[in-house]
Amino acid sequence: MKYNFFILIYIFLTISLFSQNDTINQKDKNGLPHGYWEKYKDGKLFYQGHFNHGTPIGEFTYFYPDSIIKTKLSFSDNGKKAYAIHYYKNGKKYAEGIYYDKKKDGKWIYYDGFDHIIAIENYKNGELNGISYDFFPNGDTLQIANYVNGKKNGEYKLFYPTKSPRIIANYKNDTIQGLTKYFYSNGQVYEIGKYRDGLRDSLWIMYDENGVVILTEMYNYGSLIERKVYQPDKDPMKLEDDIIKNIDQYKKGIIKEPSENDFFNGTIR
Repeated sequence: MKYNFFILIYIFLTISLFSQNDTINQKDKNGLPHGYWEKYKDGKLFYQGHFNHGTPIGEFTYFYPDSIIKTKLSFSDNGKKAYAIHYYKNGKKYAEGIYYDKKKDGKWIYYDGFDHIIAIENYKNGELNGISYDFFPNGDTLQIANYVNGKKNGEYKLFYPTKSPRIIANYKNDTIQGLTKYFYSNGQVYEIGKYRDGLRDSLWIMYDENGVVILTEMYNYGSLIERKVYQPDKDPMKLEDDIIKNIDQYKKGIIKEPSENDFFNGTIR
């Protein structure tokens, strides 16, 4: 009997000590969050995680308003580094990668909600840097672009679902520049010419699917100077800007990506 009594005392003291060391939403003597924290928005649990004298440690979990997990952040390097996994509401991954000093860093992978990778991007100090890839749902490459400090620079390629090129171009500081080629799905060049600061310049040639010239156009810094048509029945509307403009909408899926502000400005404190 005495033995059971001491066992009960031991359990009680253990629970009491644990509770004291893990009380919710406590601050240290300097007013910094310490220990286990839960934060609510509009009465709903927004995040939960642990702090060590103001520094987030271990795993933080963020929730949608309906309590479904939205994001998991795993902190290391004294709170500077956080490996993030963002989720769709169906529980599938939306994106994953690293935040360093509250900014995206290194490789980030994006998913379509059905476990298919739709984009791979590389970041440095919160900006796109290096090669970025976008993919069709079957895994084939949709586009390849190179970025420097958040802007397209260098060769750009857009592909058809058949894997053949659709556009091959070059960019400088986010502006299309130099020799550019547009293709038919059979691989034949549709149109070829040069851009100068995003404007058509010099000679442009348009071909039919058999490689026969349809028309030629001469530009001077965006202004059409001369146009000669050799096959009037094949003088089509030009394909260009609308193709590229819709790419970003495709790769980002149906849910807006969480912003760093959701986690680092005003939430983790």
